[in-house]
Amino acid sequence: MPAKEPGVANVCGHAAEHMAKARIALDGESLDTGRALEHLDEAISCLQGLSRRGKAPKAKDGNTVVAFQPAKNRDSDRRSA
Repeated sequence: MPAKEPGVANVCGHAAEHMAKARIALDGESLDTGRALEHLDEAISCLQGLSRRGKAPKAKDGNTVVAFQPAKNRDSDRRSA
């Protein structure tokens, strides 16, 4: 049985936790830019994973369906009618 992916709220919560920890690492006297960057990287990773989940899978057979707008009436079309 495949592992169930965490929900959107859960992933966003993890990203927010890392953002808060990055902010704490940059706040006050114990400025730790390295730690802050690690947390920012983790937050970005969480959100990228969420973004990848939202993308539609590509067609496997190579066929692509493209929808076109209806043709606009052109002056030349009106004259010939």
